[in-house]
Amino acid sequence: MNKIKILGYEIMDIDYKKLFQEIECLLQKKRFFYFVTLNPEIVVVAREAQELADYIKKAQMIFADGIGIVLGSKLLTGKAPQKITGIDLVEKLLHKQKYSFYLVGAKPHVMEKAAQKIKEKYPGSELKGYHHGYYDLKGEQAIIKDIKKTRPDFILVGLGFPNQDVFIRKLIKTLNQGIAIGIGGSLDIISGTKKRAPFLLRKIGVEWLYRTFKEPKRILRWYFLQSYVWLILKEWFKKLKITFYPQR
Repeated sequence: MNKIKILGYEIMDIDYKKLFQEIECLLQKKRFFYFVTLNPEIVVVAREAQELADYIKKAQMIFADGIGIVLGSKLLTGKAPQKITGIDLVEKLLHKQKYSFYLVGAKPHVMEKAAQKIKEKYPGSELKGYHHGYYDLKGEQAIIKDIKKTRPDFILVGLGFPNQDVFIRKLIKTLNQGIAIGIGGSLDIISGTKKRAPFLLRKIGVEWLYRTFKEPKRILRWYFLQSYVWLILKEWFKKLKITFYPQR
């Protein structure tokens, strides 16, 4: 598998055809795996949280979730990985109509709508179970127990960062099969509660700008984008220094 290393993380450079071949191999191994869809916010937070950074690095696959990771990689390595966002991956998995799923996350009414939409649109995709993202410790233990009992192919966790990553880390200690993926706000999209950016905007890599326009409070997250850009530039300057000013 081709990987591109950026800021300590090995990002998958893989198309969907090859990805699904790899997924089939993983599911046949009857072991538990998890994928991470990496974005600038996660990179910045992980710089100050070693446990989180280690968790990301141990993922079976790390994907470039957004244009920020793609462009950063292009600047530092000259190579741009395939962009694979959480929602794109989820929709393609559902479209296969051959896998089973367990959903965790979102508000109660959003989860109900998402589950209903999946049953209607993807009848071949089996829902082993689902639960909204509002629960206490006892409820969490019950959810994990149910996931272990139902043995889905995929556990899609839409609790947002970093809550979904904390939840998946608990699954690592409990499950012995399946693939867990943190999918952020994908359940809002699947349920129809929120809409994605038009295809053209997604194609040119400015879906994040559209989402900020639709949800102004997201502008607070631009701090992470600025910090990420600075991290990339620091690495780039370091690279230039090595290139043009070699040690004697």
